[in-house]
Amino acid sequence: MDAFAVFEKMVDIPPLKQQPVSTHKNDFQVLVDEDMKKNWDEAKRGKETTAALIAINEILLHDANQVTSCISDLVQLAGQYARLSLAGSYSAQVRSTVSYLERLEGMGHLVDQEKLKKTLGHMKRKLEFLNKVEEDAQKGVPG
Repeated sequence: MDAFAVFEKMVDIPPLKQQPVSTHKNDFQVLVDEDMKKNWDEAKRGKETTAALIAINEILLHDANQVTSCISDLVQLAGQYARLSLAGSYSAQVRSTVSYLERLEGMGHLVDQEKLKKTLGHMKRKLEFLNKVEEDAQKGVPG
């Protein structure tokens, strides 16, 4: 006889007629791990959402900076246009006035020559200034 058969005879275990009742015991280590896993998954989703929001905000900020840059360029161009427009219209008027005063200067006996020379000098300085403004505006130099 083998050793196991001898052991069975000595112990004499009756066969189980009922199935054992299953006991449900809470394993707190498993529950904690499941809760931690849920929290970890939620945090991971939150981190991914935050990363996506940051990326979108960076794109929007970049676009806003480009728009701001374009607006700045447009403001500069509008100012340049205004200077050209104003200088052009005023310089044409001043040029016409200078031409008229120079013709009057040739007719010395009709007007006060001293006053005429003073006015003509003033108008020529205005014309030089307007020409400079116009040149600067054409070059793109801010006013």
